[in-house]
Amino acid sequence: MLESKVNGSSFSFFDSSEIPSDVVKLCGSEDGREGEVIPLFVYLCSIGSKLRVDGRGKRALDHSHCGFEEFGCLTIDYCVTSRVKENMQTVKVSSESSIKSEMKVLSFDVNLTGKEEQSGKKMKVEVKDGGEINQYWLFECTKSLEMRYLSFVLNEEMNGKRSSFIHPSSSTITITSCSLSFANDELIGYNVICVEGGGPIVNGFVMEWGVRMNGKSPIVVSNGVTLEMNHSRMSGVKVVDGSGEEEEDV
Repeated sequence: MLESKVNGSSFSFFDSSEIPSDVVKLCGSEDGREGEVIPLFVYLCSIGSKLRVDGRGKRALDHSHCGFEEFGCLTIDYCVTSRVKENMQTVKVSSESSIKSEMKVLSFDVNLTGKEEQSGKKMKVEVKDGGEINQYWLFECTKSLEMRYLSFVLNEEMNGKRSSFIHPSSSTITITSCSLSFANDELIGYNVICVEGGGPIVNGFVMEWGVRMNGKSPIVVSNGVTLEMNHSRMSGVKVVDGSGEEEEDV
């Protein structure tokens, strides 16, 4: 990893507060991906409290020190699992992005947000279940999780082992002005959100477009957990039982 080679000690002859223009020309690569050029000077800068994901950015790459405004991470899953290092660091999704593999955050609170509230828009996030399968849910968080102004689009069925998309285990989850849709009309064989603990708060969550769920539910809450849900809509969501019969809208 470049992070272990390019740092304040190895580049002590540079003042990180005033990086010379020549340093910007110094580049490297990671993990044998020589076609992906990474500017070395970012390793001399502090990332601060905000991490940026820019799925359409020309300079966006997933590497060990991505997340800057001009040099964002490419995917949300990499940014959340590899770059969140402090409690309540904000992961700002600044353009259409994606989740391509499972995410697991065990030590830090996560704030995942799209456009600002005043814009009235949600940032599109394509969700694909790729990579290794190590857990029964695609996104697990054991600390506080906040998601705002995001529009999740699941393009394909989850791996058969998955039981849910988002699984906040023993944590508090807050969802504000988010939506979820599916790109196909196949039966959905997993729960969307499964909450085991904490105090889930859902404000303005929309799920519709004729979704059919194969004996599963949009939101599952364990016994003893209180769900606060406001200004949300799940129209056109149907649960299909084992016989294939469709029940009433959820």
